[in-house]
Amino acid sequence: MKNHSTDRAKLFATGNTFSIIIRFSIPTIIGMLVNALYVVVDRIFVGNIQGREGELGIAAITVSSPVTVIIFALAMLAGAGGGANISLSLGRGERAKAERYVGNGIILGAGLSFAAVMIGLIFSKPILIAFGASDEVLPYAMTYLNISLIGSVFNTAGFCLNRYMLAQGFSTLSMRTNIIGVILNTLLTPLFIFIFGMGIAGAALGTILAQFASFAWTLYCFTAHKVHLNLRRRYLRPHWKTLTEIMRLGVSPGALQLAISLVQLITNNQLRRYGGDTAIAAMGVVSSVSQVLLMPVYGINQGVQPIIGFNYGAKLYHRVKKLLLQAILLATGVSFTLWCGLMLFTHPIVQLFGADNVNLMEEAPKAIRYFLLATPLVGFQVVSATYFMSVGKPRQALILNLSRQVLILIPTVLILPLFFNLQGVYASGATADFISTLMTAAFLGFELRELNQLQG
Repeated sequence: MKNHSTDRAKLFATGNTFSIIIRFSIPTIIGMLVNALYVVVDRIFVGNIQGREGELGIAAITVSSPVTVIIFALAMLAGAGGGANISLSLGRGERAKAERYVGNGIILGAGLSFAAVMIGLIFSKPILIAFGASDEVLPYAMTYLNISLIGSVFNTAGFCLNRYMLAQGFSTLSMRTNIIGVILNTLLTPLFIFIFGMGIAGAALGTILAQFASFAWTLYCFTAHKVHLNLRRRYLRPHWKTLTEIMRLGVSPGALQLAISLVQLITNNQLRRYGGDTAIAAMGVVSSVSQVLLMPVYGINQGVQPIIGFNYGAKLYHRVKKLLLQAILLATGVSFTLWCGLMLFTHPIVQLFGADNVNLMEEAPKAIRYFLLATPLVGFQVVSATYFMSVGKPRQALILNLSRQVLILIPTVLILPLFFNLQGVYASGATADFISTLMTAAFLGFELRELNQLQG
C-alpha cells in the first residue's frame, strides 16, 4: 500500500498534466453521470405513469428537491471540505492528519444530516407548501419526500466517503460506488412503481435502497484497506480544530447547495405564479437534463481537484497553473459539445419523461432552450471556482459559486418575469451564467498573476 501511495504521489507531481486529468476525470465523469441518473430515473419512470399522475409526480419531485438539496449541502460541507483537506495533507506528507479528516468528516456529515432529517420529517407539509407545492401536488410530494428523507443519513455518509476516495485519487472506486447505486435504482424503481403498483412511493423507496447499497460499498472500501487511508475508530471522536478546518473549506460548496435550494424555492413559486403545475414539471425536466449535461464538467472538477490540491501543497506552482488551464479547456469543450447535442435533439429527449403528457411536451422544450442557453460557459466558471477551493481559498470559491446561483440568479428570476412573464423565469438561468462568467474571468486573472509570482 505504501509503495502504491508513493507511486501515485510521484504521478501527481511529475506525470504529464493533461494525461493525468484525463486518467482521473474519465472515471469521475462516468461516476457523476451515473449519479445524476438517480433523480433522472425517478422522473422518467414517474413521468410515464398513466394519466395526470405522471405530470403531478414530476412536479412533486421538483418541489421536494430543495429539501433534499439542503441535506446535500450538509454532505458537501463535510465531504468537499474534508476531501480538500485530505488532498492538501497528502501533498504535505501528513498521512495521520489526513486520516483524522476522514473520521471527523463522517461524524460531521452524519450528525448534521440526521438533525436535518428530523426537522424535515416533522415539518414536511409546511416546507413543501413554501417550496411551491399546490393542493393537487402536495400529497404526492409528501409521500416522496418523507420516504426519501429516511435514507438521507446513509446517503450523506456514503457521499463523504466517496469524496474522500477521490481526494486520494481513487476515481475508479468512486465510479463503482455510483454505478452500484444507479443500477439498483434503475432496477428497483420500475419494479416498485409498475409491478407492485406503489406509484411515486416506489420511486422514493428504490432510491433509498440504492443509496444504502452505495454507502455499504464505500464503508467496505475504507475498512478493508482498499484505499490509502483507513477509517480508524480513534479518529471518529470529534476534534474541534479538525472539524473547523473541514467546515472552513467546505463552506463554499455547502453554501452553494444551500443557495441552490433557495433558488429552487423562489423559482418554484415564480413558476407556480406564472405557469402553474405544468411549468414546475417542465422545470423538473430542465433540472434533470441539466444535471446530465453538466455532470461531465463536475466530473472533471472532481478528477482534477486532488491533483491541483496535491501540487499546490507541494509548491509545484507551474504545474498548478498548467492543470487549471487544461481543465478549463477540457470542461468548456465537453459542455459545448453536449449542449449542441441537446439543442439538436430537445424534443426526443423530453419525450423520455412521458410522451403522453401533452402539456409537458409543449412546455418543457421551451424551458430547456431558454434556461440552458449559456451552458457552454459553465465549464469555465465551475472549474475556476473549484480551483480556489482546491488551493485552500474558500472565500474566493464562495463568492464565485454564489455569484451564479444566488447573487445573480435570484434577482434575475424575480425581475425578468415582470417584463417577460413565464419566459422571464426560464431566461434567468442563461442570464446568470453569462454575468457570473464575466466575474469569474476577473477573479482568475488576479489569481494567475499571483501564481506567476509564486512560480518566480
